Amino acid sequence: MSRRFPPRGVSSGNSRGTRRRPGEPAAARRLREPPSTRSSRASSTDARDSRERPTATTKSGNDARVSSRRAAREAHERKSARLAVGLYHAALRALPAAVRVWFADLRDKGFAGALASATAACVSPALLAAEFDAVERASEGNYGAGGLDDDAGELTIKASRGNREVIARYDIDDACLELVVRLPASYPLAAAELDCAKRVGISEARLRKWMLTVTSILQHQNGAVAEGLMLWRSNIDREFKGVEPCPICYLVIHGTNHQTPRLVCRQCSNKFHSACLYKWFQSSSGSKCPLCQVPWGSNYR
Repeated sequence: MSRRFPPRGVSSGNSRGTRRRPGEPAAARRLREPPSTRSSRASSTDARDSRERPTATTKSGNDARVSSRRAAREAHERKSARLAVGLYHAALRALPAAVRVWFADLRDKGFAGALASATAACVSPALLAAEFDAVERASEGNYGAGGLDDDAGELTIKASRGNREVIARYDIDDACLELVVRLPASYPLAAAELDCAKRVGISEARLRKWMLTVTSILQHQNGAVAEGLMLWRSNIDREFKGVEPCPICYLVIHGTNHQTPRLVCRQCSNKFHSACLYKWFQSSSGSKCPLCQVPWGSNYR
């Protein structure tokens, strides 16, 4: 008995009757499908779309988690930045010489310039104020006329916060020594500069030695400006301590050549300024000591 098949295009309860005919559009084929097939197809399509397209609630939850992670990361970065600035500030206050050595070794000139600008704007003002306060306190306590009893002269300090300068003036008789300390805007990242404006009664070699000592404290060690000025004054005090004034002009420092008494009489051991003694020999028409009246250079002891 031969098996009969339904004519092509007639549904027999399965999907063979809805096979695509040659040249038939997909929309026409869907119209020939049974209602049950179309409903199942629509259900599967909706389920797939629901899996592919997240709901509004899921999207808002993801956005909230992303925002929370971003806020936590930004808070951590701000905390790290504050910690770095605090450590940098503490290093400049306690170990400025070490920070200057590190800064001088930077190869990135752009970063070095940005760091110097940031230091001058955010860190240096507080450190400069503390430095000037220390200088003023030291000036009131250790520098002025109320210092040591055996001081040869008087040291006065003038601090100019606007110009970032400290001027130390040491007066003795009619002469003076003056030291100027200039603090740069990015101090102490940049070292202080020294300048000796006036010099009297001090040899060039001795003055150079003093300047190198003070420079070493201010630039290569962790000393403050007040400490450098105290060392400078102690050097001057030791230089003039015990120096007797010239018996002719009664001054320690000569008013013209700014020298101390150096010519010694072999008989009485008194010291005279060379200019004063030469003037005395001219006015007295002789070459005797003004005090012992012994011919200069002679020794009868």
